[in-house]
Amino acid sequence: MDIVKIEENKNNLVVKHKDLVWEARYKLSELGIKVVAVLISMIKVNDEDFKEYILKIDDFKELINSDSKKVYEYVDIMTNELMSKPFKIGDEKFNWVYYARYHEGDNYVVLKIAPELKPYLLALKGDFIEYNIVNILPLRSTYIIRLYELFKSKWNEYKHYNKNAKSYTFELKIADLRERFLIPNS
Repeated sequence: MDIVKIEENKNNLVVKHKDLVWEARYKLSELGIKVVAVLISMIKVNDEDFKEYILKIDDFKELINSDSKKVYEYVDIMTNELMSKPFKIGDEKFNWVYYARYHEGDNYVVLKIAPELKPYLLALKGDFIEYNIVNILPLRSTYIIRLYELFKSKWNEYKHYNKNAKSYTFELKIADLRERFLIPNS
């Protein structure tokens, strides 16, 4: 199986089917969402299958903006989250990652994206969104990152029909956001 490392893909695009933005119901931590975005950014346009994706611990530290000695605990927490918090699209449930292996001596973790996500991440011909991963890395909230994706999706859709547009207005209902982002009623 081919292996992809993050340094080969810095400043790459996150490209995913718009159902992962508009229809998916999930709640991940800020770190979980960013790691998923990093994994997606490693997928090449012409890939026909997922590969093993390597996330180096130094890159992970940069991703979480930390020089903490507890980074190994964060890696463990993050991989557990990606493997144990399923999300829904319609009546189907998915996990982001189905395999994680930590290489302590070499300071990296190997992750494999769940094969059921192929229709949402590979060979996308239409109905997808894309953005540069550097646009979300400084964001400090899971909800802000998800809102960014919703806004970017709507903006891309609008720009497709109105190439000279400078702005666009649309409506999002709070109840819909609560359901989509699995926000508790507190």
